[in-house]
Amino acid sequence: MTATAVEQNNNAIEAVREALRTDVIEVIRSQIAELQTMSREAAYEHVMSRPLLLDGCFQLFRMRPQIFREVVVDDSGTPVTNDNVVLRCGRTLGDAITLVVRAAAKRYFRSNSHMIQGGGKGPRAAETLYGVLSHYLRFDWQAGLIPNYIELPPSLIGTLGEYLLEFREGAQIMGLRDHDPLIEDGGPPLLLDSAKRLFEGGKDTLDSEVLWKVCQRMKLARVLANESVRDLRIAVSNIITASPEALAEMMPTLGGDVRRFTVFLFVVYSRHGVQFFKTHFGTGGRSYVIRRWMTRLRQNPIPPPTLAALIESYEAVINTATSELDDG
Repeated sequence: MTATAVEQNNNAIEAVREALRTDVIEVIRSQIAELQTMSREAAYEHVMSRPLLLDGCFQLFRMRPQIFREVVVDDSGTPVTNDNVVLRCGRTLGDAITLVVRAAAKRYFRSNSHMIQGGGKGPRAAETLYGVLSHYLRFDWQAGLIPNYIELPPSLIGTLGEYLLEFREGAQIMGLRDHDPLIEDGGPPLLLDSAKRLFEGGKDTLDSEVLWKVCQRMKLARVLANESVRDLRIAVSNIITASPEALAEMMPTLGGDVRRFTVFLFVVYSRHGVQFFKTHFGTGGRSYVIRRWMTRLRQNPIPPPTLAALIESYEAVINTATSELDDG
């Protein structure tokens, strides 16, 4: 990069920062009660020091872009909502988001360096972690995950590399701390593997031990009414009774992602009851209904692999497709 290009880049970054500290934070202050009594500068510092609040600000922008229509604009004054569009400052919206997320992460790591595993202590630990992680901090949805990232050793982040961007839930990121020999051998983390990992070696039935590991790393007790370990064990003991025929119906649609495959089984079990599960997934069950559910899933956009998004998508398909079959 030439000296002129470097200067232009630095000027653009400074323009982003200035817009955030002035016009953008003014809009945010008008919408968030806890910021309204603060000065503009204090509100900016407050948001940038609190990843979960910053996440809420990003969600505000995504859900109500119209309130930012006069401050997030391109060179002609047209409102910008697409990450690839160049803003008035000369950088894209995506670039601006990346800048904010990285700045917030650096602040958080410095303020909470005592939590960092490995990489030294104090400021040195914060710099080490940020140095390893910064390349993978690119998106607004990562802001709320910054407190989770700080609990991952820098060495693990380096090993995961781009895999890290496949995790959009704090619970799943925490699951990465568990020992996973495949990662060390260059393979995918358990939660990014295919559903074939769930099956007993050479068999077409589920392996209870592997299913339990997936449940633990995804914190799937959250799906259950009581969220207890005991109920999770009971759920696993029932779900592993799923017949080979029923599981085979799921594989072409959900078999490529162990998280999506597992959550579907848990949604059927937890939201509709053990008898409903056995009726459809038990030996001699209603495999044709499962086939209908999978057909419906393929017709819909693939949701991100977060628990809330998967539950919403699966519930809609199960309820609609089952109702249509009953009516027919």
